[in-house]
Amino acid sequence: MVGVLTKRWLEAENSDSIPARPELTDIATSIAAPRYAVSTSGQIAKAGDCTKLTCHAFAKGFVIDRAVRQTLANHPDQVASITVNVGGDLLHHGEGHITVGIENPLRAYDNEPQ
Repeated sequence: MVGVLTKRWLEAENSDSIPARPELTDIATSIAAPRYAVSTSGQIAKAGDCTKLTCHAFAKGFVIDRAVRQTLANHPDQVASITVNVGGDLLHHGEGHITVGIENPLRAYDNEPQ
């Protein structure tokens, strides 16, 4: 549902205008309600209007989890640790630690010098 808010901000960028606070509040309120529910048996059921629901976050998480599981299953004695990063969503499994950089929110550009 965040896609609704993202779309509105893209429209604002294209028209070079900032949406009014009441409009943003209405959008935020409309996307706050759950659109699905998971039962105790693990079944997923529709619990609201899903017409504007995107599954990008679920899909990325699924891909990451699957990649790690498959790698570990196919190379159980060869992989001590694995890190999979898909567009900023990442999973580290196994030995050691990783350092994750966080983008400076006060800069309007990527690849800021460290």
